[in-house]
Amino acid sequence: MEAAVMDFVYRGRNFTLVGASERDHIVSVIRNTEAFYELDLLEYMQWAIAKREGKRRAGLVLDVGANIGNHAVFIGTFIAKHVIAIEPNPESLVCLRENLECNLEYYTIHDCALGASTGRGRVHMPENAADNLGMARIVTDDGGPINIRTLDDLIAEQNDVLGITTPVTGMKIDVEGMEIPVLKGARDMLQRDSPELFIEAATSKQLAEIEVFLDEFGYSKVATWAATPTHHFTTKRNVTTRLSILTYKVRRRLKYRLKWLSGRA
Repeated sequence: MEAAVMDFVYRGRNFTLVGASERDHIVSVIRNTEAFYELDLLEYMQWAIAKREGKRRAGLVLDVGANIGNHAVFIGTFIAKHVIAIEPNPESLVCLRENLECNLEYYTIHDCALGASTGRGRVHMPENAADNLGMARIVTDDGGPINIRTLDDLIAEQNDVLGITTPVTGMKIDVEGMEIPVLKGARDMLQRDSPELFIEAATSKQLAEIEVFLDEFGYSKVATWAATPTHHFTTKRNVTTRLSILTYKVRRRLKYRLKWLSGRA
């Protein structure tokens, strides 16, 4: 199947993204909006992480479940000096590698899945999701082709390779129901770095499980964005971020209200 190529301009910069096919959901949204997919979430992530860092650009942000790299390209361009993109699906990886190579200078790609422990798995695509690579999920399978690692092991290996220890400032997680295993494999990092977390949870049950788990580390949910709800969790120590979220939301709504009114004039 022929890949889809999307060109658009955002904040005066030219971007080119490649998708698996014209029928893919993310591709169709980017085509229609001529902008990044889930732009509202991405702009909010930039604001929240900059607020935490005192308006300095973050050092390291993780994109767990990076798919074709839409979010990773935005993160690596506007949010972080270095982005780590983690994606196990071979079909998505082809696009991810091309998109990061085309648009970013500093990045790392890990072609693995994350879990509570090491193991093997395989890609499972729901029958109703043929046109949405983002709905692919990993199921455990001792003989499967996908390597499953813990995030703590991956970060430790990354630090050994670089010869430095860089705190994780933020992390986006979109893993189709595997959020808790990913978080269980990241206990050391959560305790050490307390990064801003942006976690997709499609159901209220998934959200409740995430809230219970993260409470152990002092996290609570402070905002929700995107069509498939992606929730921002922060810790009590990040008081500045928590107090400023309402102001951000009001200003954003006013901005788009004024834009809508000017379009009608």
